[in-house]
Amino acid sequence: MIKVEFVYKTKTADLPELMGKFQESGENPDFQSEAKHLKMEMSRRDEEDVTFIVLDIYYADSETFEQRTEFELNQPRWREIWFGEHNKHEQVSRLIYDVL
Repeated sequence: MIKVEFVYKTKTADLPELMGKFQESGENPDFQSEAKHLKMEMSRRDEEDVTFIVLDIYYADSETFEQRTEFELNQPRWREIWFGEHNKHEQVSRLIYDVL
């Protein structure tokens, strides 16, 4: 099993918009694929007027994660949500861990 840790940074005032992106990404039927995660955890850290969101997504293996990533990047709406020119949120890092 692997854990993929995504860290996002946003102005705290823009946090509702970021959370809306997470919600749409999880609920939109167009974003359902055969490659699925096993579980997901989210945590938050605030520093003055900035909020960091850590999203941990667990997959059975690297291949499943790669298939899911390829699926997402082939979705125009997904690219618009996460990589559009009006995006106010920064993905600070993406790290992959083997779960022991």
